[in-house]
Amino acid sequence: MATECNPDICEQDAALSQANQDDQRTLQSLSQYSFQYSLIRECLKLNNANDIPLHVWTRTLDGDNTINQQRFHRLVQHIITWFSSRCERVTPYFHDQIQYLQFQWCEVYIRSRSTELVDMETWTKDKGGYADGIGYTGQDERLLMEVSSGGLEEDLDHTLNDSLKLLENLAAILNTYRAKYLNSNKTTFSKLKVFGIQCIKPTITLVSVSASGDGKYLYQTPRTSQIPITFDERHHLLSLFELLAYLLDVCQEQSEVVAQLQKEHTGYVEVPRDKLLKSVTLQELP
Repeated sequence: MATECNPDICEQDAALSQANQDDQRTLQSLSQYSFQYSLIRECLKLNNANDIPLHVWTRTLDGDNTINQQRFHRLVQHIITWFSSRCERVTPYFHDQIQYLQFQWCEVYIRSRSTELVDMETWTKDKGGYADGIGYTGQDERLLMEVSSGGLEEDLDHTLNDSLKLLENLAAILNTYRAKYLNSNKTTFSKLKVFGIQCIKPTITLVSVSASGDGKYLYQTPRTSQIPITFDERHHLLSLFELLAYLLDVCQEQSEVVAQLQKEHTGYVEVPRDKLLKSVTLQELP
């Protein structure tokens, strides 16, 4: 729902939503990778798709680069090569080249909902406890994927149901993290985000869910992009790489948040009693 149409959204959340929109419009995350950004723009100027692979693979990184810069460069090379040749899923490249997330596909059961979604009479699992894809960090569920329609037609009811399902399942994952790190600092926990990707026709939307210090959920849509299918649609690669650059950076950030939660929960970092996460109960979704 658009911010300006939602009377219940607070001023702070509205400002955050607007900041996300502005960051996407200005390609804020992608512009931090200036070498790759320049390379993408050079490829967009080419008039023949067959010229792209040679151009991409002859441009190498010079000098000292961070691990994320090296990983993002490989990601750009593989995805632009994919685009110039055939259409496949983008996320396997994110797994192969970035390595923050490992994926499982095709109706994967969400372990964070293992107890609440079992019918105690039939002992069957509710369909709401499955996702079309799950991204893991180690054994932890970090990202859910829902494919809500085919490439041409949209079933609006299916889209809305998947949006609600995504929110419920991401909230369940946050609750799992809460139970795992009860002795950590609630301020640190408020920085933790879990992610979802919803695919509707040729558009993908990245969503995030976090919990504030008082247990309320914050649902955001930081980035969205159309997936270019034809060479004439190649300029959508900019918004696609903006989404991927944002996801790369935030995955690294979240790894640091989880590491801090572990230090606090185990007592390596002392947490005052009045700051303990166990004092916070996450709100129930309606």
